[in-house]
Amino acid sequence: MLELKDPSLFKQQVFLAGEWTDDDDGNTVAVTNPANGDTLGSVPMWPGQRWAQALDGFSAGQRDIVFAAGAAASSTQPPEV
Repeated sequence: MLELKDPSLFKQQVFLAGEWTDDDDGNTVAVTNPANGDTLGSVPMWPGQRWAQALDGFSAGQRDIVFAAGAAASSTQPPEV
């Protein structure tokens, strides 16, 4: 694995609403190197419902930015919010 000069930069959490957070139940999923299958670390395994709740926490302005970026990438219009 790559050694960092500052190991605090290697996060195995989700950054949400300005905070690093874990899964409520402590569940994680491994992050692997696709070239050789080595495990690089792990991240919280949030269920879809948790992601939906997180997205609901965005302000309308932030939501517009996220959808606009996605629309630009996929050439579709963002949904009405």
